[in-house]
Amino acid sequence: MHMLLEGRIAIMVDGTPFVLIVPVTFSMLFQVPDDYYERWMIGSAIRLVRIFGASIALILPSLYIALISYHPGMIPTQLALTISSARAEVPFPSLMEAFFMEVTLEMLWEAGLRLPKIMGQTIGIVGGLVIGQAAVEAGIVSPVQGARS
Repeated sequence: MHMLLEGRIAIMVDGTPFVLIVPVTFSMLFQVPDDYYERWMIGSAIRLVRIFGASIALILPSLYIALISYHPGMIPTQLALTISSARAEVPFPSLMEAFFMEVTLEMLWEAGLRLPKIMGQTIGIVGGLVIGQAAVEAGIVSPVQGARS
């Protein structure tokens, strides 16, 4: 409703419960209705945390793959030796490893959305820890990759 009050256009399609709002800016993708119930400074700070978290979630997996697979010389020697010894037992390349962990965490997040609020958050946190540890122990991912979960 607030988008219509701001002059946006709503596109509603018959038979679907979703509404498209146009035009949209990048910062609008991080707004939630709860922001309007807080003071503007708190709402802006929370939105900045959301943007920072999304940026980290997008950058870190790709940075990990780029450094491990293509530019290992940019990693300090001691860290590179530790990572290579941890990856020695893993049969998959780092791209498959990161993709596996991303898909697994995305499935946990989706499952947590469909459960009651308190249980959904618990499933997301505990499930990520348990599945990450199980993936490391099974040798599917390296301990370095599994530590991100």
